[in-house]
Amino acid sequence: MLSEHGVKIAPSTYYENVARQPSKRALRDAEIVALIAAERARQKLFARFGARKM
Repeated sequence: MLSEHGVKIAPSTYYENVARQPSKRALRDAEIVALIAAERARQKLFARFGARKM
């Protein structure tokens, strides 16, 4: 994407980013999203529970 706009990226930077493990925050966010999806699927009237209540 950036190379299409003329921005150069060093190969070492690219491969470092590809090899990087997901952060603790990203892992926890994925866990929370899965919990919310499971709870919404379990609820019969899930439309009444908006983002603020979840």
